[in-house]
Amino acid sequence: MKKYLVSLLIVVLSAGAAYSQVQPKQRQSTTVTVAPRITVTYPNGGETWEKGKQYRIRWTSSSVQGNVKIRLKWGTGSGGWYTVSGSTENTGSYIYKVPATGIGQSGNQFRMYVMTLDGKVEDASNSPFTIGKESGATAIQAPVIQFTTPQRFDNPETKEIWVRGKSYTIRWKQVRKTDADVGYVKILLKNRTTGKSFWITQGTRNTNSFAYRVPNNVADGLYILQIMPKSEEFRNQSPEFYVGPNDAVDLVCELRNVRVGWKFKNRLLTATKSDYIEFEIWVMNRGTKNLPMVPIAWRILNEPDSVVILQKEAGFSNVSPNRYYRTKLKYTYKKAKAVLFWHNTKGWGPGPFMIEAEADPRHKLPEMEMVRGNNIARKKIFYNMHIEGAK
Repeated sequence: MKKYLVSLLIVVLSAGAAYSQVQPKQRQSTTVTVAPRITVTYPNGGETWEKGKQYRIRWTSSSVQGNVKIRLKWGTGSGGWYTVSGSTENTGSYIYKVPATGIGQSGNQFRMYVMTLDGKVEDASNSPFTIGKESGATAIQAPVIQFTTPQRFDNPETKEIWVRGKSYTIRWKQVRKTDADVGYVKILLKNRTTGKSFWITQGTRNTNSFAYRVPNNVADGLYILQIMPKSEEFRNQSPEFYVGPNDAVDLVCELRNVRVGWKFKNRLLTATKSDYIEFEIWVMNRGTKNLPMVPIAWRILNEPDSVVILQKEAGFSNVSPNRYYRTKLKYTYKKAKAVLFWHNTKGWGPGPFMIEAEADPRHKLPEMEMVRGNNIARKKIFYNMHIEGAK
């Protein structure tokens, strides 16, 4: 009997082991936990706010429950904290009116913080921004560092367009003494329209030059450079310049050597006096694209009423970048003949008049709209003009 029970027990155990081998394994469920995060997007560095004005603070967040608080920090020390909101809904934006008084500091040492109410999750502006005085006259200090490249955009001789993907050498010089450490400097590229900023370098030796390749993701527009010490105790900015595509067109039109004169021919029985205007039209493409043709329109207007009295067309062919093209034009606007008496044609009336030249008057060329302000050149003429024929 004992032998039978032992045999039976062995069979049962063997069957249990076999059963466990054929059963499928149960999958264990796993839960992925996403760490809560907050990211401040505005102000994010380089902006300028005025005391007494209203601004919208922006941020993004993920896996953050409940309200958040917003605080303003000045400087790098332990103090300088100001509460913007002790508790507000986590909607991603908050309208904040900067107090006209109550913030003791001014300048470019501010950062905005957004955090959970317990302060365990937070983010701040990537770099400092500026809060200044209320609107009105403010003291202007001479720059410590002055850019020599890029140069001024509103001067046709120095106007610059930087092309995305190309490299340029930024140049500067120190023109005023300072107590700040300027052994190393930081350089920022800032869009004048959107206020968006890009760090060119967050620390390079102050050797008065820096090679920079314009990223392909920088939008077309008007920009400035800002240069500062690593402490950001001050910021000095460059003249405005443009960033554009590698086929940019920027036409500059000028009127030069405008002259009103007359020519007298005396014969045996007759005399002729011809009054004329002569001038030179100068055109340059400050962009980067070769142009097979640049049309020009020139006109004379009654200056007080801007009424077009006369209009003609001209043009330049095979226009290369950064080179002036010019043409000299002459127009006879009055002829007087004498046989028995002088005969004068009907006049345009008293002056002054305006002579005007315009490059690409119908905007057929792919010129960036933001730089078309230099397409038109004007000169005032104080003269009582008549017209009979042209030459």
